[in-house]
Amino acid sequence: MTPQEQHLTPAQISAAVQGMVVSILGYLDSDGNPLPNSGYNVRQSWPTGGAPSWAITDDVCFIQAVEFDDEYDRLREVQELINTPPVTFTEQTSYTRVWEITHELYGPNSFDNARKIRSGIFQQKYHDVLVAAIAPMNSGLYLVPDLRPPMRAPELFADQWWERVTFRYRLNELVLENDTVGAVQSVEVKIYNQDSPDLAHPARDLTIIGT
Repeated sequence: MTPQEQHLTPAQISAAVQGMVVSILGYLDSDGNPLPNSGYNVRQSWPTGGAPSWAITDDVCFIQAVEFDDEYDRLREVQELINTPPVTFTEQTSYTRVWEITHELYGPNSFDNARKIRSGIFQQKYHDVLVAAIAPMNSGLYLVPDLRPPMRAPELFADQWWERVTFRYRLNELVLENDTVGAVQSVEVKIYNQDSPDLAHPARDLTIIGT
C-alpha cells in the first residue's frame, strides 16, 4: 500500500480557520451550528464571487492564508518506504510549511473581536480543530505561539473613518510528498573468465530473485 500524501491548499486552510473564527466570535445557534449570516460576518479573502460591501456598523472579518517565508520551510527530510506488495518503494519527503493568517476586521467591535480571536486560538478546543484540519488527511496545523498584538488602523472611505484592525499569526503545516518508483525484482549476473570466448558466452549466468 502506497503511503498517502498530505498537503493543504490556501482555500482549505482558510475554510478551517473560518470555521474556527465563526465559533470564537459566537456566530452559532443554540445547537452549535453556524448561523445563516456567519459567512457574511466571517469571509474568506479573494472569493470568486467578488467582495460584497457592508455597512459601517457591520462587524466583518476577512481571512487570508498566505505561505510565509520561513527557515523551517527550507529543511527537508527524505526516507524510503517499502510498499505492500514490495513491487515499488516510495521516497517520501517531509517538511514544515509555514502559513501566515491575516485577519482584517471591520466594524464597531473590530478591536474586541481581534482580542477574542487572539485569546481563542490558544484554547485547547480550537487547537484540536486546527490539528485535525481537513479530514481525513489530518494534515495538522499548529499555532506558532509568537503572536504580535492586533493593530488598529482606521480606514478612510467615502468621507468616513471605518474602524479596522489587522491581526496576524502563523501556522505550521506538516507536508508529506511521495515519489513512487519500481523496486528491483531480479538481477542477472554474468561471470566471465579466461574460458569465456566472448560476451555472449559467460562462464556463469545467474538470475537473483528479490525476496
